[in-house]
Amino acid sequence: MTRSIKTPDELREFLLTETEKHTDCKDSYFGGIYWHEPDETGCNWQVSTGKGNDWSKCIERILPFIQRLQEDYNIPDPE
Repeated sequence: MTRSIKTPDELREFLLTETEKHTDCKDSYFGGIYWHEPDETGCNWQVSTGKGNDWSKCIERILPFIQRLQEDYNIPDPE
């Protein structure tokens, strides 16, 4: 499947919108989206580590959402 291209800022906005839906994520912070060589699935980005009062519960909630984003989108290759 071909992934659409989104900027790191667009993906981060999707992530922040999703975290706002979950009380487990209200005190959590996510870093930026960063590029890497495509992995075995073809995805070329990852989310920087976040932090918060109960980070593990937040990650549990949003990891499936992040995985769906990674299936659907890549970010532009660096120049």
